[in-house]
Amino acid sequence: MGCGRSKGLCPSFGRHGADQADEDAAASQAPAEKQEGEGLSTPPDTPQDDLQSPAVGEQLSVLSTQRFEDVYALATNQVLGEGGSAKVYVGTHRRTHQRVAVKVFVKAQMRDSEVSDL
Repeated sequence: MGCGRSKGLCPSFGRHGADQADEDAAASQAPAEKQEGEGLSTPPDTPQDDLQSPAVGEQLSVLSTQRFEDVYALATNQVLGEGGSAKVYVGTHRRTHQRVAVKVFVKAQMRDSEVSDL
């Protein structure tokens, strides 16, 4: 029994009768009929999760009595994107430390109709 190679390299070393055991194990592990939703899992947490928007019920009021700078710290060295009239930066809520995307508009680069829509 064996192929003449060392134990670590011989594919048949210690396999006397193992083929039948492998077949028996495979038969006992045959998948049963799955129920709906079974086998699904939640994807792992990623840093991108930090940048997702809060649920609709959790959004802060559009009208605030606090200054933006008092609530959020803006990382102007971390630009996420840039368009014709705005840049998107990484911001951090000062109290909760939640990371958010903050779009900063440059009024000088916008048309009057776009400014009034804000």
